[in-house]
Amino acid sequence: MYRTAQGSAFLLACLFLCSCKGSISPFHANPSTVTQTFYMSCNAGDYSKAKSTLSPDADKLIDGELGALSGGIKGVCDKMTRSGELVSVEVIRQSERGEGADVTSKLHFKDGSTSEDHEPLIKVNGDWKITSGN
Repeated sequence: MYRTAQGSAFLLACLFLCSCKGSISPFHANPSTVTQTFYMSCNAGDYSKAKSTLSPDADKLIDGELGALSGGIKGVCDKMTRSGELVSVEVIRQSERGEGADVTSKLHFKDGSTSEDHEPLIKVNGDWKITSGN
């Protein structure tokens, strides 16, 4: 009975983590998902969530002088999503090598236009994060 209850608790925890909409669970935190979360959080104006997908070096860049000139995380997000006009993010390519990854995405906008973007990622404490690439 104890083993069954313990197994059930684990299964319920897994189902809960997998069903949390809009959050990155340990089961879905791959480079493509992190990239999509970044863009869609930017698009929704959820800047703190978008920032949580960034590595420390990218975070410093956005919070630094150069980032301030661009309007910080809001300015970066508004530029990348055309001020909330992003409809979807289609991952075209993902490659991983050790603790590094590259994701190329096609961004689809409300006016029907598209653009292609490339994001380098690194693992930070076991989690994929978008890096500045420097």
